Amino acid sequence: MGQGKSKEALSVNDPTRMVWFVGDLDDPWVAEIADALPKEVSRWECAGDLPDEWLDATSAPATLVLHRALLTSHDAEWLATLRSVRSDPPRVVLCVGPHARHAELERLALLVDEVVPEATARDTIARHLHGDAFLIPMAIRSSSPGRCVSVVSDHYEFRETLAEACEAAGYLAQPSRDLFEAAPGDVAIWDVPVLETDWSRGMARRASAGPVVALLGFADRVTVAQARAHGASACLELPVDLADLIFVLDRLAALRVEPAHELPPPPAVRRRRGRASERRVEGRPRTVGPSKAEPSARPSGPISRGERGYGSPPCSEGLVPTVAEPGAGV
Repeated sequence: MGQGKSKEALSVNDPTRMVWFVGDLDDPWVAEIADALPKEVSRWECAGDLPDEWLDATSAPATLVLHRALLTSHDAEWLATLRSVRSDPPRVVLCVGPHARHAELERLALLVDEVVPEATARDTIARHLHGDAFLIPMAIRSSSPGRCVSVVSDHYEFRETLAEACEAAGYLAQPSRDLFEAAPGDVAIWDVPVLETDWSRGMARRASAGPVVALLGFADRVTVAQARAHGASACLELPVDLADLIFVLDRLAALRVEPAHELPPPPAVRRRRGRASERRVEGRPRTVGPSKAEPSARPSGPISRGERGYGSPPCSEGLVPTVAEPGAGV
């Protein structure tokens, strides 16, 4: 019987421990899934059989996120007992590895609330804590600069369906056939052609222009790791759960909203030491560049390369631009 141990020295009756994540935390991939959950979630190490002492109705969690690399008959018996000993059975989210068999998943269908594949779980697991409760009604969704998306797929019906789902969630969606038709800066939802050998290069090029949500038909650890290494902001498995897609888009949109801030002051002009570094106008020293009383001297467009300060032209090395005396000739 495997021994379970908590990563935190807190009582199991603590209110913050009402959600548990249980799995092999020595596996870096599993640890990343746990890290994607809110910090209040309690993490429990258990790579082997689930301990019977966790079945105590007074200590079992309200929500259990359970990662299993393999599904065993003991897992099924343990989950069945967990549901039978409580009048209010906990919500169980099962995160499974690639070696879980379909027949085993069917046997557990009545014992778990949701099944999440481990390869893409890092990007979606937080949504499954409370099912679809995260979905915000359209009436209270706020507009933000990150609400434009491009939907890219070779399949017409698929990209149109995804675009309609995004628009129903409050996004401006632009369907495209080619990845590089996606508008720079927008989030690109890409139906990745993983059978093409150069898809990772296309991912890297597009990721340099804006976030990419990769939809992967063969989502295992290797493929997801490759997509992330080449710039994917999030990865989802096909067929895609539309609730997961909107959850990911909302998260990316929230990350891209920047608070307003004041413009930084213009760069100071470097001055040489000595008397030549300034000119006196009416007995007062005057520095190069526009004065604080002349805001109109600041250019409205971008500053070109070589400019040393607002309103001052490029100057040669070692020379300092000067300001002519009032009334002096040009």
